[in-house]
Amino acid sequence: MAYGRKGDLGHADLASAQSAFMRGDLKTARQLATRAKTRFPIGSPGWVKSDDISTYKPKPNEMQF
Repeated sequence: MAYGRKGDLGHADLASAQSAFMRGDLKTARQLATRAKTRFPIGSPGWVKSDDISTYKPKPNEMQF
């Protein structure tokens, strides 16, 4: 919420994507991370983190939440 109030929508989307990812909501995490990627310069730390979440593929034997 703090990022959103400051108008920093890239970091707001990224923080929400990270939260969704940690609670196991991969669909929401991917959607938010994909949107966050458009708000950061390509290759920046925020873009890379967003890209990691948006392209994450769980391994077949990896435990799901």
